[in-house]
Amino acid sequence: MSEKDYRLVKLGEDSPLKSELNNGIASLQAAEKSCFQPHLCLNDKEGLEVIRQITANPNSANTEIWIREQIVYGGGKDIWLNVNFSVFIDQICWPTNIVNLTPRQTGYIVRQLSPEMQKVVIQKVKEWYLEKLLPDYMKSFERVTEQFETGDPLLESHNGNRIFDIHGERRMDIEYTEGAIIGNLLFYPVFMGHTLFHHGQDGYAAADEFLSSLDSERALAIDTTLSILRQ
Repeated sequence: MSEKDYRLVKLGEDSPLKSELNNGIASLQAAEKSCFQPHLCLNDKEGLEVIRQITANPNSANTEIWIREQIVYGGGKDIWLNVNFSVFIDQICWPTNIVNLTPRQTGYIVRQLSPEMQKVVIQKVKEWYLEKLLPDYMKSFERVTEQFETGDPLLESHNGNRIFDIHGERRMDIEYTEGAIIGNLLFYPVFMGHTLFHHGQDGYAAADEFLSSLDSERALAIDTTLSILRQ
């Protein structure tokens, strides 16, 4: 399998599979909220725009779709391969022309395909898993084993140390924090409600408003800076 075979469909391709996949993406707009909610904080601004463009004309939208994974390890012997699609429109460009669909959205889209196209997609995902993803993961585990057996387990390196999280000379512009802690602390008060009386309100709308305000502040700062430079 070549490095490019993680693509389900390619830019410029005109095929029944692409047409059905595009229509599946367009159908997200009618999906239950447990599959899709068109919020900035969930899908980001560029992602929402990509979905809007595909929905406007799914049969002629020039898309390219890559197979991706979100591995979930549950401890013990439990592991889940949650496949998700990255969808580009018109050109391969980050971040303006891409929407990264969630595994649940991806599963929803595949379920919308005809039985024939479902078989095609599942076969391509199977080949990608067996011929690319699985070998890559096995090589990664081999490097961990190699560090245990012949390397320095306490190596001070961001990439070279695969056992402990010792960054060595790595420097960051912000003070130390852990993303998971921020996420856990913010999710419940923002999305589940500040208090018992807020439960059931649309916390996503509040998050969207916050992100939109940040965009407005950044735009104002850029305009102000340019105005000063012109003077």
